[in-house]
Amino acid sequence: MEKGKVFMPAIAALLAAIIGAVVWALIIVLTDYELGIIAWGLDY
Repeated sequence: MEKGKVFMPAIAALLAAIIGAVVWALIIVLTDYELGIIAWGLDY
């Protein structure tokens, strides 16, 4: 398997996870309420 075939998808997944975490944290900070269903929604 070539290095690029594993490396780029792994970087994309890491970036998506970071963006999802930032969005979830912003919702918590702005609403002052932690909603677990939002975490489930960001997971899909």
